[in-house]
Amino acid sequence: MRFLSSIFIGLVLFQLHGHRNVCAEGARPNILWIYAEDLSPWLGCYGDVVNQGATPHIDSIARQGVLFERAFAPAPVCSATRSALIVGQSAIRFGAHQHRSSRKGTPIYLPDGYDLLPELMQEAGYTTFNYGKADYNFIWDQSAYSVALSSPTDFEALVDQQPFFGQIQTKGGKTNTARFPAERRVSAEEVAVPADYPDDSVFREVVAQHYDAIRSEDDRVGEILQALEAVGLHTNTIVVYFSDHGANRLVRHKQMTTEGGLHVPLVMCGPEAWVPRGVLRSDLVDLLDVSATTLAWAGIDIPCWYEGQDLFSVDFNERSFVGAHKDRLDHTIDRVRSIRSDRFRYVRNYNLDRIVLQPQYRDRHAYLLHLRNLYQSGALSELHRSIYFGARPAEELYEVESDPSMTLNLADHPQFEKELERHRGWLNAWLALGDRGSEEESIETLQVNGENQPWGEGVNPEYERYRSDGDGDGLSDKWEELNGRDPNDGRLIFTFDCGGWQTEGWRSVNLSPHLAGELGTLDFRLVGSSGSMYRNGLAVEMEGGLVALNVLGRSDQDVEIHVLINEHPVGRNTMLKSDMMHLLSIEINSALIDEPIREIELVFKGMSGTRVVLDSIEVGDWQKPKRPNVIYILADDLGYGEVGYNGQELIQTPELDAMAKEGMTFSAHYCGSAVCAPSRCSLMTGLHPGHAYIRSNSPRYPNGQTPLPKDTETVATLAKRAGYTTAIIGKWGLGGVLEDVVNPVVNSGHPNHQGFDHFFGYLDQRKAHNYYPDHLWRNRELVKLENSSNGWDPANRDYSHDRMTEEAIKWITTNKEEPLFLYLAYCVPHTWWQVPDLGMYEDEDWPEQHLQIQAAMVSRMDRDIGRIKRLLETLGLAENTLILFNSDNGAHGQGLTREFFDTTAGLNGKKRMMTEGGVRSPMLAYWPGTIKAGTTSDHLSAFWDFLPTMAELTGEPIRGETDGISMVPELLGLKEQQAKHAYLYWELYEGRPNCGVRMDHWKGIVKDRRNGMKIELYDLRVDEVEQVNVAEAYPLIVSQIRSIMEEAHQPNPYWDKEHTPLFNAAKACSVSGVIPEPLKQK
Repeated sequence: MRFLSSIFIGLVLFQLHGHRNVCAEGARPNILWIYAEDLSPWLGCYGDVVNQGATPHIDSIARQGVLFERAFAPAPVCSATRSALIVGQSAIRFGAHQHRSSRKGTPIYLPDGYDLLPELMQEAGYTTFNYGKADYNFIWDQSAYSVALSSPTDFEALVDQQPFFGQIQTKGGKTNTARFPAERRVSAEEVAVPADYPDDSVFREVVAQHYDAIRSEDDRVGEILQALEAVGLHTNTIVVYFSDHGANRLVRHKQMTTEGGLHVPLVMCGPEAWVPRGVLRSDLVDLLDVSATTLAWAGIDIPCWYEGQDLFSVDFNERSFVGAHKDRLDHTIDRVRSIRSDRFRYVRNYNLDRIVLQPQYRDRHAYLLHLRNLYQSGALSELHRSIYFGARPAEELYEVESDPSMTLNLADHPQFEKELERHRGWLNAWLALGDRGSEEESIETLQVNGENQPWGEGVNPEYERYRSDGDGDGLSDKWEELNGRDPNDGRLIFTFDCGGWQTEGWRSVNLSPHLAGELGTLDFRLVGSSGSMYRNGLAVEMEGGLVALNVLGRSDQDVEIHVLINEHPVGRNTMLKSDMMHLLSIEINSALIDEPIREIELVFKGMSGTRVVLDSIEVGDWQKPKRPNVIYILADDLGYGEVGYNGQELIQTPELDAMAKEGMTFSAHYCGSAVCAPSRCSLMTGLHPGHAYIRSNSPRYPNGQTPLPKDTETVATLAKRAGYTTAIIGKWGLGGVLEDVVNPVVNSGHPNHQGFDHFFGYLDQRKAHNYYPDHLWRNRELVKLENSSNGWDPANRDYSHDRMTEEAIKWITTNKEEPLFLYLAYCVPHTWWQVPDLGMYEDEDWPEQHLQIQAAMVSRMDRDIGRIKRLLETLGLAENTLILFNSDNGAHGQGLTREFFDTTAGLNGKKRMMTEGGVRSPMLAYWPGTIKAGTTSDHLSAFWDFLPTMAELTGEPIRGETDGISMVPELLGLKEQQAKHAYLYWELYEGRPNCGVRMDHWKGIVKDRRNGMKIELYDLRVDEVEQVNVAEAYPLIVSQIRSIMEEAHQPNPYWDKEHTPLFNAAKACSVSGVIPEPLKQK
């Protein structure tokens, strides 16, 4: 039975009181504290499975006496806990709450009339000793301990000095286990990592090592117990074993006001007159109770300042809560207060301008470096990002009986409002007894703890009180150096990336209570229609010329930003709604500033509740933003393995291979769909196929495909707003003209109505099968070619692929002075198999001639991509141009091409399938001088990421929704800043309504959604070719993927898995989107 009833506890205490009364005065017990450092209660006697039977000596104390199941330290750090226990009162009451205080710097003295526990014991006739560290945060008299032991097992001299009160300090969790016997070590494979840490090899090793330390600690405890018994002291000695706080290498245990940091082991045994035998206590216990109980055992009245109570008193009252505190830890300044009740832990954070995992003494340790690297690489889960690097809440409330790792904060959950109020009241009452945590430490104390110390140097704002600021930017020179900035660079910049002082001195009015967001950001909401943030304490001289305030950020609604300098309005601009960070440059009228900048204020005007996230603020010279040209080259039905850089050996692609060697290739980039039109729709609109407007090739739609609606947000409309000149050359397939006639009627999907200034190529993708058409389109103009209406006529002269290349070269050359966006949508190698000549493949003796033709088509495209690359170099545009190369879907598989060329590089499936061979694409990115040469990315990405990528490259916010994530950080090699997809989703209505999900390394496929969503599951880590369906072995993963499929699918009026046929052409044609007005010429 876990909880002892109050009646049973009372009965035990009453019987124990009777035993005490019959004890002779001279029979007072010896009292020995075995006081461990940094040890969590992962002991056999606490029911820990891993250490069951592995901690026999500590378990024997519990078995022969009392185990306190819910004992808590008053602080999660050694010196504050030890200071409290030796005085009998929480350290916040008498000023000893700051870690390692009073060693140097301003001395701290106990209040008048206070005596230490060993001094009270000496006055009562006890011999006192302490073997090991004392670690008290105040000035104390060393004579409090009357004797010294030569070793932790040297008890012989104490035989004649009874009764005694002594402490033996043990290393506990700090034990060096390097020489711990291999056969007794805990394997990392058998441990469970607490939920508030990543479950990976690094933290498994950390957890396993703590188990080893506990086992080694148990050996030492055994030696101490044997030594007591050897000299006959065990019969009259009360042994108390406990720890000062939780495990040291687990960064949310030690130094944190969490269950892991404050829950400690507490077991004791001794003569039954003083300690009952075989009792499990589950009431809440404060370690301060150990101090009070020790005095009671010695027959000493408990002083009035003591906060603990005799655990075995007849009038013992169970606690409603246990209070705890956290303050400065070495050079890391914080202030946290916490209450632990029967079911909940409540936490109040006072310093909201710093993250939980701010710079600290463990920063150089491998496990902490690993945690920071996971965050910087984007590999940390959302839960762990939020815990360690997220915005710090003012209040936290956890139901710790079911959530001991404190992963779900209930403070904002309405159903727990009464509990929140109750715990607020308890904390307020506890703090009303005294809390000196609000007092500033002296400058001398700050200096000795935070300057030039081996464990680190202070970066909190408290250290700015005495440091000098040579350049007047409000940040001390020392702080800038510690954060990797140059204090002499003359820049006025705030980047919010110091975990110890994220706000960098900015304050707010009429914004949400605190500014600091996730590490590297300010994150706030407007409380009303207007709010402001300001930074004073500046002394920056302005120079002449155009000046700008550059704000990198985003907002969930349009918001005006007004800039005031020294209380004078000097400029304004509007931050448009966007999910992406964008640079907003606000021109400042420097003529209005005739004195040094003392204060900058930003006033935000918008809808109440608007959320604003800022990455940086900088005052600098006004510069017209330099935006890169972007050329997106899309092949048609080109397989993942049909290029040399992905292993192709028969088809030669030297130009693309060279670009791959000098750029970045992608091993986990995916097409928008498994066929042309929906894939291209996804590319243009930034939506996955479950949200996109077009979901198949629209069979039976007259003269083309279902047109994109008017006012669709496309990559081209976004680029045009950003000031780009835009063109699509090649195959469009998303709408066009109603008939192929001179002066045609166009519909809403025509490229000129979807953001493209210039179009040349095929509007109807079905006509793009013929590489020798009798016409192409240039905007609205029907361009006749020197071909007959028969695409196979040997007299035909105009090969459409060549015409596209020449058009692209001409357009780039003509528009070279403007920022360019070119979407070059080649038709190669989609069938028909047509090519002017076989080139290098003329003499190949391959099984079928179409193999030579397909190879020649691909190599011809490769040659022409090389021509465009060299043109950019000649025009001086290469270093400011990003070229992306891709294919719209998997290999077509016609004839022997798939098998002969291995066009999928061994991947299963082909075009129209949701397998890897149908949707994985041969993505390549080339940007000389910007993208690191020869890199390969395994970032999970897809076509719908192109729109947000373009948004970040151009600085133009997206108007509307997107399923994509900008890939700019990945392209720039900033993996730690790259956001991740939770999943990728596809659905298709060609033949059978199928769908697919990629979630981490899992791939889920439904081949026919009409047959009850039967999911096939593949583990791509070990089965990249999708041969072994493991759905039965992983029902939970299957369930997750099914939920994703349901969540990601939004109904579409023209495609329905229950409709026959799947595409409702009549309904689609009834909404034609016709735009009859002639287009205006640019």
